[in-house]
Amino acid sequence: MLSISFLLFAACEKATDLPIPESDNQNQSTPIKEDITQEEFVSVNLAFDWSKAPFNIRKLNFKFAGDISYGVYERNLFDIAIPQSNQPTPLVIYMHGGGFTRGDKESIYRQTDLIEAFLREGVAFATINYRFLAQTEDGVRSSLEDCKQFLQFIRFYAAEFNIDKANIACYGNSAGGGAALWLGVHDEMGDPESEDLIQRESSRIKSVVAIGTQSTYDIVRWEEIFEEYNFSLRDTAYDLQPLLNFYQVRNIDKIYSNKIKKYRKGVDMLGLMDAEDAPIYAENKGKAERPQRTLDFYHHSYHARSLKRQAEKINLEHNIISSRADQLGNIGAVRFVLNHFD
Repeated sequence: MLSISFLLFAACEKATDLPIPESDNQNQSTPIKEDITQEEFVSVNLAFDWSKAPFNIRKLNFKFAGDISYGVYERNLFDIAIPQSNQPTPLVIYMHGGGFTRGDKESIYRQTDLIEAFLREGVAFATINYRFLAQTEDGVRSSLEDCKQFLQFIRFYAAEFNIDKANIACYGNSAGGGAALWLGVHDEMGDPESEDLIQRESSRIKSVVAIGTQSTYDIVRWEEIFEEYNFSLRDTAYDLQPLLNFYQVRNIDKIYSNKIKKYRKGVDMLGLMDAEDAPIYAENKGKAERPQRTLDFYHHSYHARSLKRQAEKINLEHNIISSRADQLGNIGAVRFVLNHFD
């Protein structure tokens, strides 16, 4: 739960579904929800204006809003593009890469064909920022929790964005792929007893796309994943501090403490996976070669291979590509997502 909460103002007119979008150039402020009791509050109030999109998709009518706050931290911002529709639309949430140390939500604007593919299918597209490791004392979990916060935030304000809150998928690249995967395999994190109405919203999603992903943020399990290379976390051939930064520790021995063992379990996507989780589409197409530097571990095909083996073991629906042979029958990430919306 966010540490700072603000009462939601109840003085303005009750919100209704978003009108049919007519142009990506309109400026219009949104209303906010009204019927909240004195005992109930939301941690983040909604405020935004429609604006011109920073990308161009010809002959497609949609609305855009950018740099909307979904949390109390500086990087808790998102952009959203919403297709014209008389009915609430499904939503894809995009999470950028960068090893939880860099990157930005606007990086996807260099790949507008992905946004266009979803918008043309009547699916809204949101792209988010989240805190980096250097901006938190709690390590990678804080970055992941930010992504969860946005998912619950957008569900709470679904009507204001004309979103079908029952049909949301997550799509990410690199670290963003790991974040999307974590959301897809984690048990329900919504708390129906929370005083914060946002935190009551569900954290479950319809499907996951993880490109160049990591299979787990329990780095001890990376010894198992890369066993064929005789990899050890104590191997002096690699600078493994970037991995230790996932837990904000500098001593390798600390990751075996009871405190960090519990932490690792909570970010172990392989361990969290079960048959009831969101179907997974993953691609790690790199060659299966021995890593020469720490960065080479992050997108290695063995991460996808581990995900595939675990998904097969627990009978979780998946389309996971870790080798050329896995390409057979591949329907592509966009079609995979669309197939799993109701």
